Amino acid sequence: MCTWITKGGKEIPYRELSDEHLLNILKYIERLSKEGYKKEILNWEAGFDYPIPEIVTLYGKDVFEELDYYELRKEAERRGLL
Repeated sequence: MCTWITKGGKEIPYRELSDEHLLNILKYIERLSKEGYKKEILNWEAGFDYPIPEIVTLYGKDVFEELDYYELRKEAERRGLL
């Protein structure tokens, strides 16, 4: 992932995020890693010929990986923000 997608659906390349926005995204992901991040997945194991949508909650490192935290952090470090 090289872009952040806003709540409104706008895609912003990491390099174009303002410093404040980038730091707020990092804090947001850190908070979600503790509180839990809900994600819809498609479950093919339910015995049907089609997938069943299922909501799972991710925590910790799984949230960091899902939301590209490490790349965002690299960008903040590159800018000298951390």
